[in-house]
Amino acid sequence: MPDLKENISYQDLSGAISPMLQASKEIGASVSNARRRSKKAVDVAQYKDFTSTLGQYSGVQTGTAGSTAASISNLGTTTTNFGGQTRGENWHPGIDVANQIGTPIPAFAGGKVTEVVTGKKQGDKGYGNYVKILDSNNREWRYSHLSGDWMPMVGSEVQQGQVIGRMSNTGSTYSEHSGTGSHLDLRIRDLYTNQFLNPLSLISS
Repeated sequence: MPDLKENISYQDLSGAISPMLQASKEIGASVSNARRRSKKAVDVAQYKDFTSTLGQYSGVQTGTAGSTAASISNLGTTTTNFGGQTRGENWHPGIDVANQIGTPIPAFAGGKVTEVVTGKKQGDKGYGNYVKILDSNNREWRYSHLSGDWMPMVGSEVQQGQVIGRMSNTGSTYSEHSGTGSHLDLRIRDLYTNQFLNPLSLISS
């Protein structure tokens, strides 16, 4: 059985160990705080450009998770009405709304994202980058010619007013006035009847 007196030396070290433990805790806390400050700075920088872009448009409220009023007039200028004519179509089954590249696009109705296409550029055939959303009334909303960033994932649920992408000129786009051709092609198809609906019959102009 060990002599208890030998343990006295270990007890005497407690006075030296306590300051070291306290210093270690303080160092750990300072490193942790520095990491938190650093992460916060990175997060702000990551979204700074996008939030400043949102602030340029009257319909967007950046303080409510990027929500926006569900109104076409807040989005831009309607250049092709439902049933109008374009270079590629004698009868356009949606509406075209033009604005500058980067304009935030809101979901005009909530629902489930069923298809997302990215990787397209201007001049490619078709709709370019687009998002399809199925609403609770079995209507499919297609938002076409997007920039390809800030797009939701397939299977995710989006709310009305949630920003789902940014306007661009990907796919078959053009301008009659030497512009970029940036616009949103919004089409709504009733999956029960397989008929296209006039977006302005469902959302405000």
